[in-house]
Amino acid sequence: MEEEKEVKQTSKPKKRKRKKIIAPIFLLAAVIAIGIGILFNYLGNPKRIMAEAVDKLSNGVDELFQGQEEQNSYTTNSDVNLSVESDYISYLASVDPTYQPFVDLFNNISKLDTNVTVTQDVEQEKLLAEISTNLNGENLLDFRYLIQENQAYYFIRNFLSTYIQMGDNDYFASLEKNGALEDQQYLYDFMMDSFKRNLKDSYFKKEKVTTELEGKNQETTKVTLILDDHNASELASNILQDLQADKRSSEILSAYDPEFSDQSIEVVENTDTEEALMLSVYTTSWNYTARKYELSYSYDGTESFQLSYEEQENRGVLQITMDDQVITATIEEKDNKTVITYYDQNDNQIGTMEITKDGENFDLSYQYDSDGAGILLELHSKTNNTTTNTTFQFLISAEDISILDIQADVTTEKTEAKEITEDVSNAVREDSITEEQQEQLQQIFTNFLLALFGGQDGINL
Repeated sequence: MEEEKEVKQTSKPKKRKRKKIIAPIFLLAAVIAIGIGILFNYLGNPKRIMAEAVDKLSNGVDELFQGQEEQNSYTTNSDVNLSVESDYISYLASVDPTYQPFVDLFNNISKLDTNVTVTQDVEQEKLLAEISTNLNGENLLDFRYLIQENQAYYFIRNFLSTYIQMGDNDYFASLEKNGALEDQQYLYDFMMDSFKRNLKDSYFKKEKVTTELEGKNQETTKVTLILDDHNASELASNILQDLQADKRSSEILSAYDPEFSDQSIEVVENTDTEEALMLSVYTTSWNYTARKYELSYSYDGTESFQLSYEEQENRGVLQITMDDQVITATIEEKDNKTVITYYDQNDNQIGTMEITKDGENFDLSYQYDSDGAGILLELHSKTNNTTTNTTFQFLISAEDISILDIQADVTTEKTEAKEITEDVSNAVREDSITEEQQEQLQQIFTNFLLALFGGQDGINL
């Protein structure tokens, strides 16, 4: 009996000890569960999902700011050679003489000798563009466009002996504003922060849906920002107020519009029609990482336009749906080349585009072919020291017959800015040109077109 009593006495402390251990474990588990709940609630918050999606989609904008350069002074001299052909128009001219002037037009454009010189002097705030065209050694048209002292002028050979004043021009003021990259970057960042900060829970819809990802139907969480008349006007009004309240933003925008601080946006309280722009984000993983983005427009509850972009492992997939027509484009990037392939709604390949950028050299190639109709676009630009050679071709064809084939070869030499010494002291205001002078000016351009069409026979201008 004594032994049994001793056993009972020694067992009681063990129970108390076990309780002391179990209680903190339950407490810790409860804290972890609450923490996980809070975490999932935070990760699944529609505003957070949309804010991160907007940040991700706008990453490329930062590269645009970084890619801009401050404007400087320069002179460029370009020789432009054009070639225009059309097998279709030539065939029509062979059976109907009234089409012959268009054949002559294409032939004469191909014979044109065109020179373009542009000088920009940032310090003196002057810009001069000169265009000269010659056909078979005969001058057809000389045109000059001048900006100085915030005024714009033009001069046409064989018209008046002086410049014609067009009026105010704030090109250099705008150039100075566009060159303030830090201000632009600040303004963009501030507006994006204001946009995210002013999003309200009432703007969102969150639902479980099945959607196609990487070719398979998958269960996803879809978060949609609904910008109807009320939501859009309220959001825009709040962003405007933030910009006006921020000293630096207000100063930047007031430079463009002196009345910026007095502007306001009326918030629409009710909408008569169900019209909305919707931005949706599809997520699948436990941390609600965006997998697919969708922009759509609906009117009276009917969706008329939809654009979606899906991020896959090695490529992006862009899809446009409009009027029951679907076009899909896959986007793949490797090194300095971007390849875009286009498909119709039956998954037939209808076009490709390749873009290559290597330093100052740029190449673009686009080809479309569907139901016998084709489009070809080629653009190649190569820079060597101060010389840039650019070739361009645009071809529209049907059943292997060219409807229109335009080719251009432009050689541009860039040097230090030449001095602009144009005299505008005797300039004539454009609104003071007499009716007789206007008729003379019209005749100059008419003669230019007649020369390109091969004379007056067969053409009525």
